[in-house]
Amino acid sequence: MKTFGGFIGLIFGFVVGIFFCNSLYHWLICCLVGFFICRYIGGISDNIEEKEKEHIRKHKRQKAISLCNKYPEAAKYYFKLHWGMKENKITQNHITYNRVNLLLSHSEDDYRKQEKIEKEKIEVRKREEKEAKRREQENHEKWIKARDLCLSYPEAAKYYFKYHGIEKPHTFTKLGYLYPNQVDMLLTHTESDYIQQEKIEKAKIEAKKKEQEEELARQKEERKNKAISLCKQYPEAANYFFRNFLGIKKIDDITEKEVEFLLAVPEAKYIKTEESERAKIEARKKEEERKRKEEELARQKEERRNRAASICEKYPLSAKYFLRKSFRIRNISKITDKEVDILLSKPESEYIKQEELEKVKIEARRREQEEARRKEEERKRIEEELARQREEEAKRQLESSLRACVSSWDDMLYGLKTSYLLYYYPTTCEFEATNEEWDNRWLVWNFKNTPGKTSTSDHKNALNKIIPMLKQKLMSTFGEDRLKHLTLVCIPASSQDKTQARYEEFSNRLCSELGMTNAYPHIRVVSEKESKYAGGPSLDISKFSFDEGFFRDKYVLLFDDVITKGESMLKFNIKMRSLGAKVVGGMSIGITKHERP
Repeated sequence: MKTFGGFIGLIFGFVVGIFFCNSLYHWLICCLVGFFICRYIGGISDNIEEKEKEHIRKHKRQKAISLCNKYPEAAKYYFKLHWGMKENKITQNHITYNRVNLLLSHSEDDYRKQEKIEKEKIEVRKREEKEAKRREQENHEKWIKARDLCLSYPEAAKYYFKYHGIEKPHTFTKLGYLYPNQVDMLLTHTESDYIQQEKIEKAKIEAKKKEQEEELARQKEERKNKAISLCKQYPEAANYFFRNFLGIKKIDDITEKEVEFLLAVPEAKYIKTEESERAKIEARKKEEERKRKEEELARQKEERRNRAASICEKYPLSAKYFLRKSFRIRNISKITDKEVDILLSKPESEYIKQEELEKVKIEARRREQEEARRKEEERKRIEEELARQREEEAKRQLESSLRACVSSWDDMLYGLKTSYLLYYYPTTCEFEATNEEWDNRWLVWNFKNTPGKTSTSDHKNALNKIIPMLKQKLMSTFGEDRLKHLTLVCIPASSQDKTQARYEEFSNRLCSELGMTNAYPHIRVVSEKESKYAGGPSLDISKFSFDEGFFRDKYVLLFDDVITKGESMLKFNIKMRSLGAKVVGGMSIGITKHERP
């Protein structure tokens, strides 16, 4: 209806537009307006129709629900008939719209008749179930009675089962299901019959059990006697079997298990094992006799060896002499049988005489050795004294040579020689500095590498300029051979961090390139102080930690960035000397000047 209304509106707008619109634009607007108005009206008509249909569907479903609620058994029947559903109860969820028409295809009279039929069927089923329960109860009571009789009189029950030709297990401690014919058979006999038959069956069982026990005892006795006769006939074989297979060392009274084992072994194996064991016994006896003879011989040898050892202990020098003379043996800690025979062949008087002679020889040798040792010690003492004198002379010549190299350097207090690379004019000077003087200032400042004032790249550039200048200065002063004897000591800054930033890379590079010893790792700042350029006190040696053993007998070249008054250089000169070092001189990048020369 909605689509049809839109189509009619489009035609109506088309006709009206032809008669009343002067332009194509207005004609199109008129067509669209007619289309949408008529389509809207058609949509309203469709909604009304849908609502009426929905109302009718709901009314039908409600009617079907009322019928199912009024006639529930008939509703179950029709659900099973049409859709095969077996439900205990039909609820509203089961009554969907697609099932309503089939449910309403039956009239209310059909529902009423079918409800009556279904209720009659239910009554019949209930009566049948009640009768079945009654019969089941009677059968159960019979089964209980029969079971109790079987449990109370099991032997009588077995007899009756056998008597009536019914196969049944011979135990009734856990009875399973008894069939109805078995129950009826068991209840044909009274309890008194069961009691009497139980007594008869138990008497039979006791008699049979007694006969079996007597027969078993007789058989056991026969088997035991047979086993004992085998043990007596083949004792070594029996001992072998007991020892290796049963773990028994002695045969006293054999058990039933041992009897079974002995009789299971064939007699041929007894004969073979007996012969083998007797041969082993003979071999053991021979071996024991051989060992006894060997032990006796060893005992005699040990006695002779002990006698020889006592002679060696009593006359050691004579024993060594005789062994050395006969066998060229000098050590008597381990002697052989031949040596024992030699030692025992000599009379004791010969030992006494030779002992005295050997003591005289030993005393003479001892005196000769003492004299030779004294001469050797005197020779070594003289050689050591000469070597010490040569070493001291070499050290004196080296020190003189090093000091001669710095003889042209400037003098400070205590005879300390110092040198520098350039003049450093501080900013407090009254005159205006030239570009070269400013370059020297920046070179010193960048070398100091003060955190926050100098960048890492500027410090590296300063090192790249200063290290070649110092190399040239030191090589021209000392020469390559003498530089390896020098130890570079950089005077620390006010803190360990500043010292590391300023001197660690510098000292490592300079010493590795010139072959000098680097003392940087052996001096540490243990207590920080305020920089003297920031108004702090002058250098305090107590603020530093020194590896004292390292500086002993070292030729030290002191280094500082700038020499102003020379106090730091002088204090380190005194400290190095107190540690046993020899200070050759002091070197710096610049020396402070307030006036131009």
